[in-house]
Amino acid sequence: MVKAAYTVKNDTHTLAVSGHANFAEYGKDIVCAGVSALVQALMGWCEENYDKVSRISVDNEAGEVIISCNGEEDISAVFYMTAIGLEQIANRYPGHVQIDIIGLAD
Repeated sequence: MVKAAYTVKNDTHTLAVSGHANFAEYGKDIVCAGVSALVQALMGWCEENYDKVSRISVDNEAGEVIISCNGEEDISAVFYMTAIGLEQIANRYPGHVQIDIIGLAD
């Protein structure tokens, strides 16, 4: 199962993702592909907009990615959009993806 957590504390946004969806065989797993596309898009945005990011930390080891940033309002929007995308995948494939969203007011 892919486990993701989006956490907001003060002005720091962190997305941690680990695991494998195990929806299909390796290389043909559409669930993992969807999760990877969202996470790669977030990483790409952070890299392309480094001037707007006051801190970025990416740990991409053995199936785990942690992206943590604080900065301008744009950061909130792109992290939240990524979390919503992951939540939609989790809703469609509940046995394969789980996301926790922590620190956002309902």
